Amino acid sequence: AAIDEAARRFPALPVIVVGHSMGCADALRGLDHPDVAGAVLIGAGLWDGDPTPAQIRKFRERRGLGPELGDTRTEAIMRAFYDNAQFAQQLRPLHPPILYVRLGLEFEEIAQTRDTLLHMLPGQVRPLDLKGATHYLNCSSKGGFVIGDTTAARRLGSEIRRWARGLSAVPASNTYAATSLSHPATRQRRR
Repeated sequence: AAIDEAARRFPALPVIVVGHSMGCADALRGLDHPDVAGAVLIGAGLWDGDPTPAQIRKFRERRGLGPELGDTRTEAIMRAFYDNAQFAQQLRPLHPPILYVRLGLEFEEIAQTRDTLLHMLPGQVRPLDLKGATHYLNCSSKGGFVIGDTTAARRLGSEIRRWARGLSAVPASNTYAATSLSHPATRQRRR
């Protein structure tokens, strides 16, 4: 629905799906949409085998998901929205181009698997290393406030605009239709 809305509202512009972390699986699925000109994957990784109870708890804690969610439901979320290998294997060889962003200061489980995912992706894939950037682009939450250094986000935005210009006739004003796909379960709760 978000892709259809972006294409309807901005018919003269290419639609680029952007996925961060677990949202990368949604962006990979979005590559099958006929209106999508490209995808940006930021901080994508793989699960290797069945997650252990410790990995499940760590996953839930890092995303601000409470223990009331339970291990079974958390594992189901992990499989449904973080199984990038499944979505990479389903891509058609002539899918739209992908900008694959590797963050320099990444979670260990993502840093260990991101290159494996990169090599699984068929077709046009351009890696981009954003050195010095954390998984959350150097932002953190303290006392209900988001504290961040916008340098990494601005660098990433510039790189995405540069990459997007090569997809089709993107205006020099750097305007393009972009939709961010993410699952509500990944949003951090504010205390």
